[in-house]
Amino acid sequence: MDFPADGSAVFVPASTDFDINDHLTIALWVNPSAFPETYHVLVTHPIEGYVFRLAGQKPQFYVKKDGVLTLSRANVSVNANEWTHLAAVWDGLGDGKLRIYVNGSEVADYINQGTVSAPLDSFSTGIRLGNMGTAHYEGLMDELAIFNKALSPSEVLSLFQDGLGDGVGNACDNCPVIRNASQTDADSDGIGDVCDDYRISGDGYNYPEPGFRASLTLDISSSSLETGWFNYYYTKLRLNVLSTSITDMFATEDTVTVEGECTVNGAAGYTCKVIITEGNPDSLEIIIYNSDGSIYFESGEGALDSGDFSITLNSQSQYQLTTSVSPTGTGSIRPDCTGGCLYDAGNLVNLNAEAYAGYIFNSWTGCDSEAGNICTMTLDADKSVTGNFETCLQPVRIGATYYSSIQSAYTASSDGNTIEIQLGLITENLVFNRDISIILKGGYNCSFNAVTGFTKLNGSMTIENGTVTINNIILE
Repeated sequence: MDFPADGSAVFVPASTDFDINDHLTIALWVNPSAFPETYHVLVTHPIEGYVFRLAGQKPQFYVKKDGVLTLSRANVSVNANEWTHLAAVWDGLGDGKLRIYVNGSEVADYINQGTVSAPLDSFSTGIRLGNMGTAHYEGLMDELAIFNKALSPSEVLSLFQDGLGDGVGNACDNCPVIRNASQTDADSDGIGDVCDDYRISGDGYNYPEPGFRASLTLDISSSSLETGWFNYYYTKLRLNVLSTSITDMFATEDTVTVEGECTVNGAAGYTCKVIITEGNPDSLEIIIYNSDGSIYFESGEGALDSGDFSITLNSQSQYQLTTSVSPTGTGSIRPDCTGGCLYDAGNLVNLNAEAYAGYIFNSWTGCDSEAGNICTMTLDADKSVTGNFETCLQPVRIGATYYSSIQSAYTASSDGNTIEIQLGLITENLVFNRDISIILKGGYNCSFNAVTGFTKLNGSMTIENGTVTINNIILE
């Protein structure tokens, strides 16, 4: 979709499909041409039930609950005239955090990151793309998807790498990281041509006519065509051909064809095709085309009299990332790679460490680049990383008295008490059976001086008598 500078928008009519309250993912590719306003709407529920936009050049995601907006803003910029994949993920039945992903990985730095539990406010409206008021977006969008679920980090990464799919399941796809519906595999190696990395290099010469040498030198890789080059010289015609840009390269089992723009004796405006066939000896052929497509020169295929060309084929490398927590049971790392996760060579993976109730994150071991509880790993080898946690104060308190569990605090509580609970996961089956009124307030940090998140209760809660008021607690 192309959104011009006039503030045009796309409106999708009301549907219950868009009335999402418990969990949500918005994903799309953007290529902005300019940033004319303070805000640039990408996707919005028109009454701001949920909004994904650019604040300047920085992705911003917010949702509405009880009429109050909660937002996250990434401290990373989207560039003009460049395709970038963005995703906004919220799991209101999980940790409630509003997460933003850029090019397949969660951002390592937030200006602010909001947290809100389900459900969101309900609105029976459609969605609007590209504009709301003066907050218009200018540029291109592609592959927009809205999911009534919170995608996992690996699912977001798959969207970035393989888009919305090429119609071939990844288990059968000969190149799952790049869309290739045709599944072309010219060399029958089981790796799709779009994932093959060919390199042709070397030099050699032959004699198309006795006494007149034709020589070729080249070094070109299909994964970096922009750095490739070739030079051909034929003494009979004093023909000096030099590539100026390589535009394509493809191969079969023993033949590589290179196409590109070239100069002939210093004059521009020609295109060239070089064909190298590996054998004993190798052979070469070159065809030069005029700007109108007619043939300027054609050498014909000829075996080398001396020299050699090397054709190598390397499939894309992958490395394994393994995560662990120390001591066991004190926290978690997202994405969870305790069993090992495979990533393509060169990928950047952001890891997020979260402490369980009663513990606090301390440090990383084996991290390439860390910023607090965020670790960024560069996959250039198999790697392992450990999140280290330490014990903090007991997880529950009433005033200045601390308890090891919610149930023990309730047993000791009096009418009107507030039981404060640290954020993280607590596993208990609670029974409230006294004729008193209490408040359960979760989400406190390790020092109990601020509410910074949610407490997740893994277990049952039975109220047989009295009144229990619950704040910042998610029942799993």
